[in-house]
Amino acid sequence: MADHRINGYYVAIPETTLQSKKWRMLKAYSRIVYLTMGLRYIRTGATATGKVTWTQKELVDESGLPLRTVQRGVKELRKDGFVVVYEPGGRWQRGTTYQMISKYMDGTA
Repeated sequence: MADHRINGYYVAIPETTLQSKKWRMLKAYSRIVYLTMGLRYIRTGATATGKVTWTQKELVDESGLPLRTVQRGVKELRKDGFVVVYEPGGRWQRGTTYQMISKYMDGTA
């Protein structure tokens, strides 16, 4: 029997989220930003806080999107309630910490 394990990082999006009206209304670039943010989302265990920290440069590098597009994506995700800024970043600090809204990451949307 073949081994079907996934090596490396991946983002699991529950079917309820994919079928939700809010998800379907998101622009494609906002979905890409959300999936990129989800790479740091820890679902279980002692370190599962639901929070992820990203700088804009990291989001640009990881998503492959231009800076302005990433900024628009984050703005839309915040407006539509997919993420909340938990702790703002700054020029001399690490990135912004976002709270990933669990109903979208864990399937209760």
